[in-house]
Amino acid sequence: MLRGLFTPLKSSFLLPSPRDPGFGEQSPVITETPEDFARDAMIQLMRYNVEAVKETKDSILQVQVQQILSEIHRILAEEPATRDVFRELDGFLMIITTLLTLELPKDEDSSEKLAEVPEICRLSFVLLNDTLLNHPENNEYFECNIGWDHLHSAVSSLVSNHNFCEHILGFALALSLSDFSISGIFSSLRDIPPDSLEESIQGYASRLGTIHSAGALGVLINFIPLLNGNETQFPYLIWRLCDQLASSSHWNLANLQSLSLIPNMLLRYDQCHHVTHNEREEGIIAKLIKRLLEMGASPLETRIMLQRSAPGGRFINQGPLDTLRGATKTKWPEHFIFRKTASLELPQEGDQGMPCPNGFCFM
Repeated sequence: MLRGLFTPLKSSFLLPSPRDPGFGEQSPVITETPEDFARDAMIQLMRYNVEAVKETKDSILQVQVQQILSEIHRILAEEPATRDVFRELDGFLMIITTLLTLELPKDEDSSEKLAEVPEICRLSFVLLNDTLLNHPENNEYFECNIGWDHLHSAVSSLVSNHNFCEHILGFALALSLSDFSISGIFSSLRDIPPDSLEESIQGYASRLGTIHSAGALGVLINFIPLLNGNETQFPYLIWRLCDQLASSSHWNLANLQSLSLIPNMLLRYDQCHHVTHNEREEGIIAKLIKRLLEMGASPLETRIMLQRSAPGGRFINQGPLDTLRGATKTKWPEHFIFRKTASLELPQEGDQGMPCPNGFCFM
């Protein structure tokens, strides 16, 4: 009976607690390194400068725009992570808008005023190179949402201007090669006599490296119809530089062929042959067409060449037929180009022979 009056004694800490099992535990403290602080500061500085150009472009002077673009270039060079921020802030659209809204100087303006426009254009093209080079996300965004055609339209008025065309042509070439040390090539070769021009071009041959941006080179080529009629040297120079690039490496030739240039080149060839009678430009275009056809021709290009071989159905023009016939003899086979860290992986081990029945060649 006494046993029923007593209850077993239990310690309070054995009772179930309503508190969370992890109550009282301290979460780990995340300490940021000085590098993290520096990166965050650069990202914030990038935001400030891009917004400064976008929001106040109507009220600030072009010299201030030049200073801001120079600061953005410095930030991109110091902190690669800001390239993503540049894209997210519509930095590419900011560049196109800046080029579209440039105020061209008047004849009576000072030399400092005249130098502002080329410098802003140079910085704009440099920023495109900084943000697009070796950055697949930015390249895809620019090509899908902005487009090289908009860059072409933004500077078309400058290409038609005698004072600025040589600068814009040089910047487009430099962007395609990712080398702005060569941006002055058109200024240097502008007044070279035809007899000495080939020797001068060969002096630049070693600096005409790899095409990194075929779209920028397409912009340069599409500038040709916009050039002033008095600028007879520049069209030939553009075609000659393209031919030099195509002959220097198979990679460059493939990039040029990807631009589908042949239809427009044929139109330009006819213009040189029948209208301007420019035999020098006509010859370099024909030479470049033959090089491009070595990579193969699309059905559209083949149809155009065949139509040119029988104009009006009255007679046969042997020239286009010979070009097509020669291209079929020297056509490159289907191939892959390996760059940087690309590799060929064979998942099956121990098998004799190669996965493809005819094997493959490595060049």
